[in-house]
Amino acid sequence: MKDRITGTAIFTFILGFISLVWILYDLYKVITDLPGVLNIHASGYLLAIGYIPILLFHGFALLFLFMYLRRFDRPKILRIVLLLLGILSLFFIAVEKVMFDEIAREMQLEFPLPNETMFLYLGFGINALFTIFALIFVIQTILHQHEKDSPAFGLDDRIFRLAQVMGIISGSMGIFLTLANITREIPPHLFWISIPFYLLFLLPYLLIVFFWISLRLKTKVRKWYDEKQWSDIRNAAGISLLLSFPGFGILFCLPQPLHFYWLPYYFFFILLVFSASTLYFFIRQ
Repeated sequence: MKDRITGTAIFTFILGFISLVWILYDLYKVITDLPGVLNIHASGYLLAIGYIPILLFHGFALLFLFMYLRRFDRPKILRIVLLLLGILSLFFIAVEKVMFDEIAREMQLEFPLPNETMFLYLGFGINALFTIFALIFVIQTILHQHEKDSPAFGLDDRIFRLAQVMGIISGSMGIFLTLANITREIPPHLFWISIPFYLLFLLPYLLIVFFWISLRLKTKVRKWYDEKQWSDIRNAAGISLLLSFPGFGILFCLPQPLHFYWLPYYFFFILLVFSASTLYFFIRQ
């Protein structure tokens, strides 16, 4: 287990360093050559390619955090800040994509710097802040790898709540992107561009679900949750089914054509309602 964490930490550190350099490069190019970036010149291609290691780093950083949570059970502020920043940073990666499109539209009307450019600066700042915090966390873990394992007992309730919070965030971000695609009338043949972002939104939720499963592999499925949690899940499923119809009907109030964007909207809407309902029933006494 120690070797696995150390290996993941080193690889995450390398990805983090590359990502930080690329984020600073992206910020520099947006400040100094925004038209070249928007017109997909050489700088624009490099900026787009840079999102590959940045996205990979986010995935490995969150995976590393969950691996650490499984090994240790010591609450630290850094881990909480890191998790929140990671989720926020993922959200802003999608916002940056939307803002690039909006800036390209508004460039001629608000030359040289459309107002949406400030959202890019904010997004890059959040991305850089998360990367720096993650690198600090990884370095601390490598330096303290001699510590003895302390299995994370008593994490059940916290992991259960965290999974629902992740579901709420993932569902909200998926709905946001879908509505943005609909209102901006993105043609169906360009839907593939949004697929990596949908997967990115699901990544935190899937990681915590797989983390939960890894903790429960040696127990029977019916014992994965206690009686109250099973009851909360059943109640949440009923609420999700009940609200799915009016929630789906909201789409038909939009003047733009839906195409098949109703499908990701419906999926993320159900995820949002189910997670929010489960969390509500769980924390209610």
